[in-house]
This record gives sequence, C-alpha cells and structure tokens, in this order.
Amino acid sequence: MQNEHFEVSMKHISANIVNVQDILFSKLSIPKYQRPYVWTTCNVEQLLEDIYNNWTNQRSKYRIGSIILHEMSDGNFEIVDGQQRLTTLLLIIKNLNIGNSINDNNLRFYHQSSVENINTNNKAIKKWITNKIDGDRDVFLKYLINCCEVVQIVVLDQYLSEAFQMFDSQNGKGKELEAYNLLKAYHIRAMKDCEYVKVACDQRWESSTNFESNDKVRNLLRQVINEHLYRSRIWSKGCDAWSFTKKHINEFKGINLEDRNPELSPMHNTLWLQVFYELFSEKGLQIKGLKSRLPGKEDKYPFCSVNQIIVNGKLFFDYIDNYIEIYKLLFLNLKTNNEQCLELKEFRDYYYGTCKNDETYWWRTGDTYLRELYKSLAILVFDMYGINGLLKYKSILYTLVYDVRLSFKIVKYSRVAQCPKDIFRIIANSTSISDLNYLRTKAMEVKNKLVSQGVPESPKGVSVVYNNIIAEE
Repeated sequence: MQNEHFEVSMKHISANIVNVQDILFSKLSIPKYQRPYVWTTCNVEQLLEDIYNNWTNQRSKYRIGSIILHEMSDGNFEIVDGQQRLTTLLLIIKNLNIGNSINDNNLRFYHQSSVENINTNNKAIKKWITNKIDGDRDVFLKYLINCCEVVQIVVLDQYLSEAFQMFDSQNGKGKELEAYNLLKAYHIRAMKDCEYVKVACDQRWESSTNFESNDKVRNLLRQVINEHLYRSRIWSKGCDAWSFTKKHINEFKGINLEDRNPELSPMHNTLWLQVFYELFSEKGLQIKGLKSRLPGKEDKYPFCSVNQIIVNGKLFFDYIDNYIEIYKLLFLNLKTNNEQCLELKEFRDYYYGTCKNDETYWWRTGDTYLRELYKSLAILVFDMYGINGLLKYKSILYTLVYDVRLSFKIVKYSRVAQCPKDIFRIIANSTSISDLNYLRTKAMEVKNKLVSQGVPESPKGVSVVYNNIIAEE
C-alpha cells in the first residue's frame, strides 16, 4: 500500500494515510468474530453527503476516518475496525461502475442481518446517485477513490492484542460500537477452541441482540449486560452503580484458565468446576445432586453466578447466555415459558400484574428505573435460591424497591444508582435463604409505614399513595 503525507512506524505497528483506492484494492477479509454490518441508510446517506459536499467545494482531500487492520502472515489483511465504512465505500464504488477490479473476493459476511442491510443500503445508494450525480459519475468516482483518504493502522500478525486495544478506544464515524460488543471481540480472541465453536458463540451473541418475541424485537444482550449483570455486580460490592460504558468493560474481563498460569491462586479452584463440568457433559456424564436454575435445562450452567469471577473465552459466553435464558424465563411472557413449571408462571403473573401492568404510573421515567431495579434483585435471588426462593421474597423485594418511591417525590436515576447497594450486598453475601430475614424485617417497616398512612398492608396497596406523589412527567 502506498504511504501519503506521513508514516508512524514501530516494530509491529504502522500508521499512514492512504486513499480509498489503495485500501480497497488490498486483500481484505472480515474475521468471523466481527459483528454484522449494521449501518442504516441514514449512516450511508450521511457519508455520501459528506463526500459530495467536499467534492462540490473542490477540496483537494477529504479524510473519511481511520481503520485498523491485522496483517496476516499470508499478506492478507483482516479488518479489526472499519468494516462498516469500508463495506459502504465498496457498495458506492460498485454502483459508480468501477467494475470488478476491486479485490472483494474475501469479503464474506457471516450474519443474515448483514446481507439484509447490504441490500437495503445498496438500493439507497443507487437512488442517491441517480438523484444527485447521475451525469457526473466518473468525476465523482475519481474524487472518491483518489482524494478521499483514511488513516490506516496496521498491526502485524503476532501482535493482535495491540490491534484490539486500539479497537477498544476507537470512536469511528457512523454507528459506534456499544460497550458490550467490545467484550465479544475480546472473548472470542481469548478462545482457543476451533472455528465452529467461535462461530456458534458469535451466533448466540448476535441472536440475543435481535430477539423476537410477541411481535417485538428486543436487544436482550444490552438489557441483561448493561442493566442487570453490570449494575448487580457493582451494587453487590457496596458501590453506586451507574450506566455501563466502555470505561467499565474491565468488569467482564477475567482470567485465562491455562496450565501454569501464574495469576491463578487457590481461590480460583472453583472456576475449574466449570471446565470439568463441560468436559463431563461432552462425554455424556452427569453429576448427581446438582440443582438447576432453569426448568427444562438441567444440563446447562450449574456453576454460574452473577458475581462470579469471569473466565475468558467460551465460558464467558456461557455465563452471558445463562442470564439471557433467566431473563426470558422470568420477564418475557413467551409461549414456551407458559409451558414451564407452575412456580415460574406464578412469578410471571405477579410481575405482570403487580410490577408492570399496575394501573398507576409505571410509564413514568422514575418508575421504569425502579422496575429495572426490581428485575435485577429478582435475578439475583433466583440465581442463588431458585424459583422457590424468589417466590418467597418476590413481594418483599417489591416493597423494598417501592420504599424509594414513597420516600422521594421524584425518583431520579442518580437516586436509584445509589440507594439499593445494601440490599444487593446482603443477598450476594448470604449463604442460606434464612440470611435474608433482615430484608423481611425492613419490608415490614415499610408496610407499617404504609398502614400508619391508612394504606392497605399489601404490595398492591402501594399504588394508593400515588395520589400524594407529584407526577414527574
């Protein structure tokens, strides 16, 4: 590749400016751990307009952004960061009739959503070209491939970790990666499994970002990691839990279980149980006496816990998948869930009847914060003591959560971030369900306060005091 204007080189990293033609005529490929192509028509049209404006203003150069490439030993380049932009540029150039001279043979997309987005954006590009520059295609094409440029960072094959470190800190133009997707790249890189296992983990991960239920598409991955796992782990440490961002991804970067790992100590011995159990399962062996969290899935995730030390690689994906399944069971009224045990149905009926569809003010911003807090507490209790423990404490958790609503006229995000850490710490540090009796005592204090105000002694009765609370919105 030709270098222009400057070059920064170290032993294993080089950075230089190249034009679009140079980068797209290279041997590029998309590694299987990459997320799908997710740019929308708005992203594409914004890029086209930016190029068009610079062209019409006769600017000699236009810097589109930066990309990170991993140079393989065979001379090919894997795209670590920049897939969205490079794919879009390729679509634009092909629509400008450059033909098949671009080396796009290795650009394979591994997600159905990528194909769908490519087809949609391709139509949008055709329409834009026809409406904007139909008579000047050749001139616009020359400007695009010769005058538009990117900062290209190349990392040699044996130094892939540096590429991911830069990838973590990149804020490219267009649709920015969410924090949880940085974790996917990190943990697939940590895997020593064969390719089909990596692809299977990737597919599980991506399917959770577009989970369809009851004619709605939900991003369960964002919900579970950002709202419940991250914040529960922080609250359980006795700290305030704010939003999950890229600054916090180290919370989910853990330990590599390798032979002679000097970082391991006796306290990590329990982590090997996950490895041994997986080996047992692969051989069709069972361990008697294990208590499953998930009805109908007795063979999955018996050693996961919300606050466990994270094990890098496949076991991290199993950890996340465990809580995706728990979330579905507890909070999504799916047809398959309705066929599960009566105890699960009893909890879901309580959640939908009292916590979600109560005829009060659940639509207000503060109430949505409290509902997410309740769900996090329910997941933690279910995680430790199963459905029977959750049924025993479901109304107690509700009462404790709604003490926040009763204590403050306006429930702000900051209030919820700070207030429940003692409750989480008590649950996380308990060794038997009797250790949670303190929560029962606290709930009774709240109920007594309600009774003194003339409110019926039941969680549902909390709604009566809403008449004395100023609406937030």
